[in-house]
Amino acid sequence: MHAAAGDGSMETNDLAADIASIRAQVANTITFHGYRSPTIALTGLLGIAAAWVQPDYLPNPNQQLDRYADFWIGVALVNLFIVGAEFWFQWTMAPTPLGQRLTVLAIKKLVPSFVSGVILTTVILRLAPESGWMLPGLWAILFSLGIFASTGFLPPATRWAGFYYMASGTICLTLGKGPMAFSPWLMVLTFGMGQILSAIILHQTLERKPA
Repeated sequence: MHAAAGDGSMETNDLAADIASIRAQVANTITFHGYRSPTIALTGLLGIAAAWVQPDYLPNPNQQLDRYADFWIGVALVNLFIVGAEFWFQWTMAPTPLGQRLTVLAIKKLVPSFVSGVILTTVILRLAPESGWMLPGLWAILFSLGIFASTGFLPPATRWAGFYYMASGTICLTLGKGPMAFSPWLMVLTFGMGQILSAIILHQTLERKPA
């Protein structure tokens, strides 16, 4: 009798595990609608505005590496707050279990690239400041990896945004040394135009109403 009870408990646990697995698979195959093109476009415009301000705020970025990093990390945090506010709004407007699971999954997909960016930036600032000119390119490449990690629950066309960030990051690492080091135009090329491209892709694939 005890054995029968034990078997029933095991079957219940297996069933719960199967249900959790099915839910995870469904979340990975359904398109996430939490990213909105106006919000993503706004982050791109803020990046362009920050690049416009940089020459006045940082006239000699080669000699102000810590301040340069703080400036662009601050811009990134503002953009994260904007996207996070959009996620929160979507969460409260459509509090379905699947929608919440997709939101959590979207955040998890980006965490490794952001954590890697924090570690890499800290190491360069503290141990290899002479390589600070590489930061814009490295940031762009790490961000491209976050996009690629997220494409499983986004429209396939979003891969083009990942390729764009990868290519622009490579260009920054190729050209962003010497006179072009810390140029605000590199940030316009990568994050400004990259976010606007991402917004266009989201609008065309998720938000545009069919004729």
